[in-house]
Amino acid sequence: MKETQFFKDIIESQTNFKYSETENITLYEHIHDIVCYGIGDFSSSKKCLDQLAYITSVKSIYNVSSIYIYDPVMNEIEKKLVDKIGFKLIEVNEEGKRKINMSIETNNRFTLFYMPFCGRKLYDNVLWANWEDLSKVLIIGNSFDIYIDGINKVEDDYVQYSYTSKTAGIHNELLFPKNYPTPYIFHDLSIHIFPKHLLSTKEDSFYSKSKNLEPPKLIFGPE
Repeated sequence: MKETQFFKDIIESQTNFKYSETENITLYEHIHDIVCYGIGDFSSSKKCLDQLAYITSVKSIYNVSSIYIYDPVMNEIEKKLVDKIGFKLIEVNEEGKRKINMSIETNNRFTLFYMPFCGRKLYDNVLWANWEDLSKVLIIGNSFDIYIDGINKVEDDYVQYSYTSKTAGIHNELLFPKNYPTPYIFHDLSIHIFPKHLLSTKEDSFYSKSKNLEPPKLIFGPE
C-alpha cells in the first residue's frame, strides 16, 4: 500500500493544508488517535483488506497514539488479527456516537474517524457526538459534498438529524485520487476537515448541543 502512487498522492495532498487563516499543517502528522468503523470482513474480501491496509499504513508512518476498530461482521479470527497488529477492539456497538478525547495531551491533535462506505446516518451520528469539537475531527468516508448536492434527499422527518447536511460551508474535502489499481475500493472517498476559519463563520449557537438533537437509534445497525 505505502508504495502505491495512490497512497503517495494522498500523503502529498494533506501536506501543508490551510487549517486556519494563519496556520498551514500536515494533517496526518497531527492525528492523536484513529477510530475505524465499517471495515468489514477483511479475511474474505479484497476490498475490505485493502481498506484495512490503508489505515494500517497511516498508523505505521505517523505517531498515532491509539487505533480503535469496530464492525459487527468481524469474526473471531479477524478480531485476533487486528489485536495482534495493535488495534484496540471496541466491544459494543456505539452507533458512531463516540465522543473524542479532549484531554490536554490531545491539544492541537485530531481524532480521525476512518469510515469507508458507511451509511450516511452513521456519519451523522459521529458529527452529532462531536458537534462542539469539530475542529479536532477528521473523517475519511463518503463525500459529504455528494450527499449535500445529490438527488437523494434526506427524509422529511430526519432533516433535523442530518448533520452531514449541516456541514455545508464549514468543511473542506480532499478527494481520494482515482488511481488505485482496483478502482472501486476507494472511489468517491474524501478526507473531511473542519478548519477553524470555516467553523467561525457560524454563530456559537449553531454548535450548541441544546439546539442539536441526538439522532435516533439506527434501526439496521451502523452498516
